[in-house]
Amino acid sequence: MKLLVSGMFLLLDSLIRLTHDIPLALILLSLCVRLLMLPLFAIAHVWQRRVNEQKSLLQPLIAQIKKNYRGEEQTKRILAVHKENGISPLYALKSLFGTALQVPLFIAAYDMLSENTALRGVEFLWIKDLSLPDHFARLPFAVPFFGPYFNLLPCCMTALTLVTAWLYKEQSLSHVLWKKQRNNLIGLAGIFFVLLYTSPAGMVIYWTVNNCLSLGTVFKNHFAAKDRTGPI
Repeated sequence: MKLLVSGMFLLLDSLIRLTHDIPLALILLSLCVRLLMLPLFAIAHVWQRRVNEQKSLLQPLIAQIKKNYRGEEQTKRILAVHKENGISPLYALKSLFGTALQVPLFIAAYDMLSENTALRGVEFLWIKDLSLPDHFARLPFAVPFFGPYFNLLPCCMTALTLVTAWLYKEQSLSHVLWKKQRNNLIGLAGIFFVLLYTSPAGMVIYWTVNNCLSLGTVFKNHFAAKDRTGPI
């Protein structure tokens, strides 16, 4: 993690020197990290797609077993279904690779941007200081945990994630699993909203750009799928 934090710090410092614009450097930092990680994200996507296909194949069979059997007999039959289809019971672990990439990147960016003195006193749009929450408007009362300010950036970030969740449609997933995946994305949006609501605006900008890139990918896949299924 120290190496990752140091690398991101040096990258941001280089971008600031290049652009002489800290908000632009934050946006470019998110783009650069995404580009650098693109080969690994591509591998994660292939693995995730394969896991989705296997889940869609096994899900109705396992649901039927769970409906008719309990205890040790249920476990034996589920393992037998995996064996019959040539799928390891641990196959779903491959789907964690994408998360395993995102978590350390998020932690490193949070650590680096939360303590980065270059953000202090820097203004951007309505934000007076990128090292503090954006404080779009003061509330007439303090909300527990969230404080006395309405912060607009985390709301924009969460809205992007919700749109991504709504448009997300993986062709390799069955309808039941697709709905479950979409609900997971909505839950994740809520978690990040709580985590980042009182975080420095610089960090929220970085992660919002990351969400924009994810939304762009989903848009591309969404309309590509429509073209394939539409009239020729």
